[in-house]
Amino acid sequence: MREPVVATVAVRELAAFVHRRGDLHYRYDRATTAVEGIGAQRRAQRGRPDSYRREVAGEATLERHGVALTVRGRIDGFDPEAGLIEEFKTTRSDVERLHAHLGHVHLAQLRLYAGLVDEERPSWRLRLTYLRPDGESSRQVEETVTREDAADYLARTVEAYASWLAGRFAHATRRDAVLRDLAFPFDDFRDHQRRMARGAFRAFRDAGQLLVEAPTGSGKTVSMLYSALRAMGAGGVDRTVFLTARGTGQRAAEEALARCGAESPQPGSARGHPSQEKSPQPGSARGHPSHENPVSAVTVTAKDRICFEPGTPCDPAHCGYARGYYDRMPPAREALLAQGLVARERVEAVAREHAVCPFELSLDTAAWTDVVICDYNYVFDPVVRLRRLVTHASGSAGLLVDEAHQLAARTSDMLSVSMERRACRNALEDAPAGLTKRIRSVDRALLKLRREEEDGPIAQPAPLLRALERLLVTAAEVDLAASPSARTFLGDCYRFVAGAGWFDETDYRYLLATEGREIAIRMTCLSPAAHIADVLDGFHGAVRFSGTLSPPALFQALHGLPDARSGRVDAGFPEDALGVFVVPDVSTYYRDRARTLDALVRVVRAVTEAAPGNYLVALPSFAYLDLLAPALAAVSPFRVVSQRPGMADDERAGFLAELSGRDAPCIGAVVMGGVFAESVDFAGGALRGVIVVGPGLPPPSTERDLVADRYGEDGFTVAYLQPAMAKVVQAAGRAVRGPDDRGVVVLVDPRFTESRCQAFFPGHWRPERVRAGALGDAVAAFWGDPEDAAPGGPSSTADGAVVP
Repeated sequence: MREPVVATVAVRELAAFVHRRGDLHYRYDRATTAVEGIGAQRRAQRGRPDSYRREVAGEATLERHGVALTVRGRIDGFDPEAGLIEEFKTTRSDVERLHAHLGHVHLAQLRLYAGLVDEERPSWRLRLTYLRPDGESSRQVEETVTREDAADYLARTVEAYASWLAGRFAHATRRDAVLRDLAFPFDDFRDHQRRMARGAFRAFRDAGQLLVEAPTGSGKTVSMLYSALRAMGAGGVDRTVFLTARGTGQRAAEEALARCGAESPQPGSARGHPSQEKSPQPGSARGHPSHENPVSAVTVTAKDRICFEPGTPCDPAHCGYARGYYDRMPPAREALLAQGLVARERVEAVAREHAVCPFELSLDTAAWTDVVICDYNYVFDPVVRLRRLVTHASGSAGLLVDEAHQLAARTSDMLSVSMERRACRNALEDAPAGLTKRIRSVDRALLKLRREEEDGPIAQPAPLLRALERLLVTAAEVDLAASPSARTFLGDCYRFVAGAGWFDETDYRYLLATEGREIAIRMTCLSPAAHIADVLDGFHGAVRFSGTLSPPALFQALHGLPDARSGRVDAGFPEDALGVFVVPDVSTYYRDRARTLDALVRVVRAVTEAAPGNYLVALPSFAYLDLLAPALAAVSPFRVVSQRPGMADDERAGFLAELSGRDAPCIGAVVMGGVFAESVDFAGGALRGVIVVGPGLPPPSTERDLVADRYGEDGFTVAYLQPAMAKVVQAAGRAVRGPDDRGVVVLVDPRFTESRCQAFFPGHWRPERVRAGALGDAVAAFWGDPEDAAPGGPSSTADGAVVP
């Protein structure tokens, strides 16, 4: 007889999974903390008889469907003599609305607790008590359940959950059988890819931390996902969370996962879009037929991008996809889990078929898939973090962090919160009457700050926080459907109050800025290192990787893991595939830009005319771009196109098409750190090179100076140099994207000759210092045969595939 699969579930989780029904709600009520909940509960329990016990553990194991499920929970209040089982819920929300929304789940918890109690009584009195944070009881609900009915309720609940788990365990068994023998998806498993995969596999097996620098085009995405899948098959991890910083990174992960065996890429998900890694040639990949679906995966798309009713509140009174969501979600979730790799298009299709919110459906599905592809914020943002991505009923999760050079900056932004008086005043324009008094109270608190404080660092603004908390309590009871400005402001308020919960005086500062009638206050994160390390520690192994992680010791410190393992792999293509030229005699300092504009134009012409083709010119700002582009267009024999702020998707696609064309050379002027300079692939090696104009150091600011102070002697490097050089190296990485590409990188500015800048150069770069007047000859010499430098080259097809 086969041994049952062993699993454990908490009562709260079990009740929600099996018994939740009804509508999807979203309210701006601040959750109570664990400390507040315990304090309120203790105050409510004063004066209870000696027979009354607090925090009583209950546990039972039932076997159903080949699953031995242990159900565990802690009963808030238990009096065996009085036959009382009590559950407390501490909330700032409107209690009537909360009970209408979740009361059935709360009562399900109590019934399950009654089923766990090992006491000889014919019946139990169940009491559900809602408390305010001050301990005041705002509502009580009671019912009586017989011992037999409680046992039956527990058994039926376990039956439903175990049936679900049995299906997931059966899937995992089939999955592991495939993944144990999974072959690398390309015929050529290059040495550097093998080293990457081996290191990542060990990190997952041993619950370790690893930082890997791997150049663009080295196959790092597919190597990392391959190792994660192999680790699943070997039992090292049960699931993998793949984090990306941009949507293009999500599409690259989808394609790599499909190559590794999930299924063929879906139309519109990976192929036909710029991806982080170069697509393999037809016939070079191995994988599993799509109908097998050995791996389940879902991509979580941002709520504002996937919403079917943009601008409509996530409230059943206004959105049909929220109304009855939990009644229709389970079959929709099953439909997605059966489909293997699920990108945005499939989520939308299934959500429409079942009339449910696509965003919430993707989250509920993500809790059960083998792989989750999502943005950083779903793991690192304390407000929106999805803990269900880490804790899983059947095992542990491994983490892959793509573009890890952005991790510290992105996490700092997530941990920083701000509020502006302008948004407060705008909220008054459409706020319901029941909310205006509270909003004006917040406005007065902001005005008081301006009167009493100087601009710059200030102490934590306790009066403002109290005013905001009162506003959020009131807002939980108000319909904001017709109040878009008020909804936006309340979102700011919620984050600002939440931020006070993780504030400390070492890694955070409050900053006040005023100008005329305007007031802005920001809690800025000076160092996210402790938070990053704490989050990473919650996974069973994590691998952070990027093409821009030099020097590794700096990034390890920024991530709070100075002693973690790190590694660097080779480019995987010949050294002569990339020419790196540093031009030291053209200054791009802000004060020199007008004076050196003509010299910069000559540099661009020297490069592009020595080897005609498509080029990127990456500049530190739109202002500099607007200075250079018209001057260059006036004299260059080639077409010059420029990035503009806020380009729509179709405009971006057109811009990429211009720079991927092979009919005539084109020069694209772009901004470093923007969408065209990071995480984007130009089809078939269409670019001949990238010209980076200056290191683009950010301008001095109070906030950056505070960061510099926080890091001491490394302060300038952390606050100013690293953010700038990361953008430089990322932009330069567009030049050579794969083993068949060749290209040049030209770095224009004397600062690129300094050791502190060159410390950030990738290990495979071999920089050559060349004065501007000799640059054209140096570029021509790199290309050698003039035909090699022609757009596309005489030996390439339109899609970049090499012709014998």
